[in-house]
Amino acid sequence: MIFDQGLCSIANFYVGVMVARACDKSEYGIFILGLTILRVITGIQNSIISVPYAICYPRCKESDSGEYLGSTYVHQLAACLITGVGFCFFAGVVFWRGDSQNMAFTLLVLALASSAFMLREFVRHIMLAELRFWPNMSMSLVANTVTVVVIYYAYKAEYLDTTKAYLIITMCSGLPALVMTIIYGKKICIIKSKVIQDFKNNFRLGKWIVARSLVNTGAVSLYPFLLTYFFDTAQAGVYGVCIQFSSLLNPIFMGLGSYLRPATSHLAASRPDLLQRYIINVFLWLMLIVFIIYVACIFYGYELLLLVYGQQYTDSKIVLLVCLFGVSVSVLTSPILRYHEALARTDIPFKAGLAGLFMTATLGVVLVAKYGIIGAAVGFSLAHITVFGVNVFMIKGQLRCKF
Repeated sequence: MIFDQGLCSIANFYVGVMVARACDKSEYGIFILGLTILRVITGIQNSIISVPYAICYPRCKESDSGEYLGSTYVHQLAACLITGVGFCFFAGVVFWRGDSQNMAFTLLVLALASSAFMLREFVRHIMLAELRFWPNMSMSLVANTVTVVVIYYAYKAEYLDTTKAYLIITMCSGLPALVMTIIYGKKICIIKSKVIQDFKNNFRLGKWIVARSLVNTGAVSLYPFLLTYFFDTAQAGVYGVCIQFSSLLNPIFMGLGSYLRPATSHLAASRPDLLQRYIINVFLWLMLIVFIIYVACIFYGYELLLLVYGQQYTDSKIVLLVCLFGVSVSVLTSPILRYHEALARTDIPFKAGLAGLFMTATLGVVLVAKYGIIGAAVGFSLAHITVFGVNVFMIKGQLRCKF
């Protein structure tokens, strides 16, 4: 699973590097803003559609699994349609106001990119919920390999910019996901009455997850927008480079999170007495891995960043180290979040995210306005520390088993 997520992270990292090299800081800042919006949207989709499916699927009877999958598929199509229409609407508003034509076109491209991203994440979570790891890895391998190859040739031909990068990602992500949807479509059984009922059940479970997604977005993803508001998109571009470089930890974070969600759900359903010890062991091993990687980045991270992105980012050393610390804390939060989800206590991560959002809305805004990029990096890390601390505090009375 970590290898699978590693493919995604390497491809995303490579795309970010190529776009950063092909564009100036301002245009790369626009790319980062668009990427942040896409992550917010897929986070909401996962919270209200994919995660409830991963949690509820192990508890479904075999005879009901096709109907539940059919209902979830209808929910996903509706989410893609609503998101696409929303992007088209805002593109029309930008065009009508006479603002940047490039921005309007970018929003139209994001209408397509959002659907491709959401469909791929949907198929991925369905396969993971059913513990179909090899088909998922095959889809990921094809999508990411083609993405890297096409981006490379577009860069070499001096054809690459922000909107073309999104178009390439849309094509390379959407087509494999569509193929896998067709292949597994034989299991889909759509019953109108169950579509609404299953949505109500998913929303009952997912409302706290989607609320957590929104508050976490406000807590840690607002900083590029704050930098754009107080300064310009070039500042957001430099910040985005540091965050993208810090995503070297994402194979651990995303891969582990994707594996732990179905694994803990199955364990909570079959052997709930083993769940606490399992989470603690995962946390301790994860802490050791994160520590080793962070120490290595202290000595070699900055030089590697300049080698990859170029000399225009020479003022990013301290920002990089602070961002890396925040990402490290976020990685360590992952098994704790999966523990809450497995016990259907999704309200606890929401409350933790709310605390992080409060920190960002108060101290974080002040730090950005006064100190710029370094203030954004500090605020980003403090938000993650706040979320981690509240999550641990809320369950410390429950984790009493011995290490």
